[in-house]
Amino acid sequence: MLDLFTFQEEQINIPKEEFVEDIDVLFSELKKSYAGYEYFNEDNFLAAKEKILFKINEEYHYSSAKQYTKDTLLSFIKDGHFSFGLEEPQTKKDYPYAYQRGTLFGLDYLDVKKFYYDTPEEKEQIDDFVFQGIPLRNKDSFIIDLRDSRGGSDQYIYDFIELLFGVTPDYPMRVIQKYSDTFITYLKKAKQDTLFDFKNEIETYESNGEVIKNDKKIYVLFNENTASSGESALACFKTIENVVLVGDHSKGCFSFGNCITIYLPHSKIPVYFGTGMVLYDKHRNIDAEGGFKGDISYLEFEKHFTK
Repeated sequence: MLDLFTFQEEQINIPKEEFVEDIDVLFSELKKSYAGYEYFNEDNFLAAKEKILFKINEEYHYSSAKQYTKDTLLSFIKDGHFSFGLEEPQTKKDYPYAYQRGTLFGLDYLDVKKFYYDTPEEKEQIDDFVFQGIPLRNKDSFIIDLRDSRGGSDQYIYDFIELLFGVTPDYPMRVIQKYSDTFITYLKKAKQDTLFDFKNEIETYESNGEVIKNDKKIYVLFNENTASSGESALACFKTIENVVLVGDHSKGCFSFGNCITIYLPHSKIPVYFGTGMVLYDKHRNIDAEGGFKGDISYLEFEKHFTK
């Protein structure tokens, strides 16, 4: 098997023949490993490959061939995580913490900026967030702030809600997970194969979801930078009664996960895509919809407490 996971600097002077070989590898790997391959219709991928190869054979310049490949793929792939080549640097707020708590408008306030940790201190912070599910059982209302929360592991929000209500959140979904040879190789490199016995297969799961009874008032703040696991948290909170989502829309990086980066063999162009897919309500691609929508705006939320 090709070594597709070892990072190398991009090679911009490769001949046309090598770029064509990279295109063959790209579409082969997407078919095997990308969870969105069938969802976005195999015919679209086959037509895209044909268009790209025709363009390259007509006239080849590395930079224009790379850009044409990216544009052709993104013309029909509506997936907030998918990327071909290095993404342009995004302006984003960095916070000196993963999670902190305090009060806002007199209510308990849990401010979660990511669901992963880079330092032991951040691990302690996220663990503290999870265990706040216990004391919050006795509160009539509280606020969770997911604005600028950019992802990580869904497990933390599941654990928090389970401690709070005694049940695991379950929103309506259809899930597909591809365990291709490529993804299994990635898991072995990450030493995750010691936890599970992975087989080359496609796993599927469906749920109608289940509403969690709740008489507390829970306000969940989010914005256009709330992404990935931050959006999974929104999906979970939507299953709970008496929750108000405060914001316009989330980022739209929800539907495709368990992502990997492969490097094409000659050009070393990085390609980032999800091996898993979650369709909300069993059929909705939240990324294509522009993210989750809120119940009220932040301005309405502020007015409620300051009038």
